[in-house]
Amino acid sequence: MTTQLLGMAAIVLLAAGLFFFVYGEIGLQDSRVNRLLSAYLSGLDHHLKFIRSKKSARNVFVLQLIASGLVGLFTVYYPLGFLLIPIVLLAPVMQLKNLRDKRVIRLESQLDSWLLVLANALKAVPSIGEALISSRALAHAPISEEIDVAIKENQLGAPLDEALKNMANRIESRVVAAALTTLSIARKTGGDLPATLEASAAALREMARLEGVIRTKTADGRNQAFVLGSLPAVLIVALYFAYPVLLEKLFNTSMGHVLLGVAIALWIGAVVVAMNILKVDI
Repeated sequence: MTTQLLGMAAIVLLAAGLFFFVYGEIGLQDSRVNRLLSAYLSGLDHHLKFIRSKKSARNVFVLQLIASGLVGLFTVYYPLGFLLIPIVLLAPVMQLKNLRDKRVIRLESQLDSWLLVLANALKAVPSIGEALISSRALAHAPISEEIDVAIKENQLGAPLDEALKNMANRIESRVVAAALTTLSIARKTGGDLPATLEASAAALREMARLEGVIRTKTADGRNQAFVLGSLPAVLIVALYFAYPVLLEKLFNTSMGHVLLGVAIALWIGAVVVAMNILKVDI
């Protein structure tokens, strides 16, 4: 009991010292911690704005700090709680990236139909600006939201090509960037712009079909990678509750903590490498 109290007091003092150190560093405008924190919050804010979330980056960061404190207290009584630290640190970023990727996929799936709508609108009106406004009314979210932002930028004085470039930069999709670049080039060089957009829409549909085939062919590999990636954590949890003596030195000694940290780092690296191998681009 005394050992646990001393351990909890040490963790509380360490957390308090870390808090005051970080707080003092944040107060310095040119400190490294302040620059890293600003970059991290800027990245979170970028993702939150893109997915049209009402939450702020600082709220997400505060929740992370609270969760980290709870994990630290949990680790005093259950050393296995050390495994939750990477989850607390990476979960918000990975969740936001997942939501962003889903939105980009939806935008890409709507791109060919929007190009056809835009091509038909150009057959009725000669101005590309008026055609964009007409296509906004016929498109569905989320692509209608991005078109609306581009139209508002153009109405506020930005050139149409710049508004389309900003739209591609916001979405950060190779497919969307290629389609918008084709639209800008065809608009500058002249020619049959509706026919060019219809050809681009047909090419996008063919790319989507090929990506679907590749996704189906690599589904088994992704499932195997998921099972193999989650197996070490499952085995450690099972051994901890079935034979806790086997893992006593791993969780209660300094060398065990070092080995556990190295194992977690190698585990995360292996999962990342496996996911990159299974990611096939066409």
